Amino acid sequence: MLGTCDLVDHFPLLIAAMHRHLQSLTLASGMAGGKDDKPARLDLLWKDFFRAPSKWWDERSSKRRPGEPDFKHKETNEPLWMEKRKNPPWVRDELIRRGYPVGQLIETADAFPASFIWTCCKTRDLQRGTRLHHEIQERGLDEKMYSDALITMYAKCGVLEKAQTLLDVHSSSSVIAWTALIAGYAQQGEGENALTCFERMQHDGISPNGVTYVSVLKACTLMKALDKGKQLHDEVLSQGLLEHNIELGNTLVDMYAKCDALPQAHAVLKDLSTRDVISWTALIAGYTQKGQGQQALECFEQMQLEGIPPNARTYTYILKMCAEIGAFDKGKEIHAEISRQRILNRRILAGALVEMYVKCGALSEGQSALEKLSLRNVASWNALIEGYVKMGQEKQALECFELMQSKNILPDVATYVCILQACGVVRAIDKGKQIHNEISRQGLLEHNKELGGALADMYAMCDARPKHKVF
Repeated sequence: MLGTCDLVDHFPLLIAAMHRHLQSLTLASGMAGGKDDKPARLDLLWKDFFRAPSKWWDERSSKRRPGEPDFKHKETNEPLWMEKRKNPPWVRDELIRRGYPVGQLIETADAFPASFIWTCCKTRDLQRGTRLHHEIQERGLDEKMYSDALITMYAKCGVLEKAQTLLDVHSSSSVIAWTALIAGYAQQGEGENALTCFERMQHDGISPNGVTYVSVLKACTLMKALDKGKQLHDEVLSQGLLEHNIELGNTLVDMYAKCDALPQAHAVLKDLSTRDVISWTALIAGYTQKGQGQQALECFEQMQLEGIPPNARTYTYILKMCAEIGAFDKGKEIHAEISRQRILNRRILAGALVEMYVKCGALSEGQSALEKLSLRNVASWNALIEGYVKMGQEKQALECFELMQSKNILPDVATYVCILQACGVVRAIDKGKQIHNEISRQGLLEHNKELGGALADMYAMCDARPKHKVF
């Protein structure tokens, strides 16, 4: 039994457990109710879904039949269908506002459900999606009924010309179809087409939703279209779309940061009702890339004060910042944090860590860190070898090169250019000739003038003539 002190200590936990239990009972109570309870129960369930979508499983991608639910509560297993006729009238509008593809379960007596095509969207299965499209045409079914799903499928699979044609042919007035096409253009790096599509959509009187704005803001980011981004920001604010849409807020921060408008990016982040690691990392990346290391560090510390744990991308930018400003102690502190979290074997993170030690002049510590990694890519070894050469430690560079090869890590052109420089400085002609043979066997000299120049320089520094042709 728990004593009085134990009960006092555990009281907050008991209250929280009781609250969760009551909430589960409330959600589940409709299961035993009669027909009159269904509308009220559905209203309650949908409100819970929109308030906390993370408490619900999204079953849409695994559906095999229309009768299977779209969402299922993680604790009570209560089901929800987006197309249920008895849904409260407000649910459809809210689903559309949040960018859910309402209308995906349209059926006719002769047709298969459009949910099959939506599954292809989720899995980006172009082959199956195209086959389903052909089946619709062969059966003489009304293609327009499936146009949202087809346009989205082609757009997500990168077949943008086909998606655009379908949208034009059917004169779609669906925000889902237009948003899918805009997102497709943005993802393929076609920012100008995305913006043109967005302007056509608005001209046709179709109101964008939060998902649309996320996609078109990404297009602005690609094109560095700051003025257009500001205009979109004003539209988003006037429609109140930022209030509960963290993805939209994060996209705005990223847009301003990548357009070099860091004060605006910081202001947007401060005004967000909810901030997460993505929003903070976008701002930290912006400051780091502009060489504003102190501001990046302040953001990192504020993020941690707010209890938001950094991810591998955050640490990568902070390590780059430490490398640029020579913040060796902070870099070592970050190394310790990363080691505790056991995420060091991410390729980009490992490279940033080695680069930090190299740029801070701590080459032996950089090599020690590199040798402990189970994931060792050539870029990390190149950074270390280049560091030794720049510091005038050519013998250590050669030893590092030998160690790298002993671990079956294949050198690339950058490795060879650097190590040939080391051979020239210490007049290691035998090693230089050996590397020349390796390069020739791999056929690397045929289209690489930089490598040919490095070889010629090595022979000149060693007062030797090449046995094989250099150029």
